[in-house]
Amino acid sequence: MAPPSLVTEGYLRGNEDVELVAMHPEHERFSFRLPNLLIAAAMTDHVGYRYGSPGRLDTIFIDMEAMRVSLVWRVVLPIYEDGVARVDVAMCGRLE
Repeated sequence: MAPPSLVTEGYLRGNEDVELVAMHPEHERFSFRLPNLLIAAAMTDHVGYRYGSPGRLDTIFIDMEAMRVSLVWRVVLPIYEDGVARVDVAMCGRLE
């Protein structure tokens, strides 16, 4: 769990600026902009009912040693008695 000072209220939308200071011995400042992406998922059950939901960017993991940023979008979909026949995921750039 991240310290409270590193947690934002609500969800990130993408396109936010991120700046880290004094977190790497060779790079005093490390800054980047989150990608402005729209992620969505939909599931279809065995009866053919389809339910979709937008993804929410809820986790950013920054590995300063590897100089890598990982992003996690969370999508909540129901599970039905008939089971899941198919899950589709879509991603596209979002215009402001």
